[in-house]
Amino acid sequence: MKYAIVFDSKTGNTAHIAGIIRDTLKQHRCVAFGQELPKEEVDVLFLGSWCDKGGFSETMQMIVAQVHQQRVALFATCGFGMDAAYFRKIADHLGEQLPKDNTVVASFVCQGKLPQGVLHRYEAMLEKEETQAAAKQMIRNYEQARTHPDEADEKQAEAFALRVLSQCG
Repeated sequence: MKYAIVFDSKTGNTAHIAGIIRDTLKQHRCVAFGQELPKEEVDVLFLGSWCDKGGFSETMQMIVAQVHQQRVALFATCGFGMDAAYFRKIADHLGEQLPKDNTVVASFVCQGKLPQGVLHRYEAMLEKEETQAAAKQMIRNYEQARTHPDEADEKQAEAFALRVLSQCG
């Protein structure tokens, strides 16, 4: 199988998952890895992004707009999560952002750690009584996200890559 992995990673989480996918499919031919679309046809195009407002980052939106008539496997990392329904909603939104002439063969979303600056914003919210409850919840989520993508996420990413292989290889 010939494939490409095109992704945008702000904090390294999405790049980590992209690497897991590539390592899982190492016996096959990866023709592009990074932010460049492949110059040759592929059996499947993996498109990955960190979640920006529940969808592709701006960089990936520009890339995705150029993707046509491809079998696509979507993957993403997001700072919030640990809920399959939430991850499904993100995967669905990513699919909606693709041009309609593409076919989504599979998707995978997992939680990723957040940058330190996010914690500082949440801590600042503690100063106002009207935002304290929300800030406490966000700080709990931040702490929970610190270890992600974790070993379980990595195994799920491997399973995702193998599922795509079985459908497209």
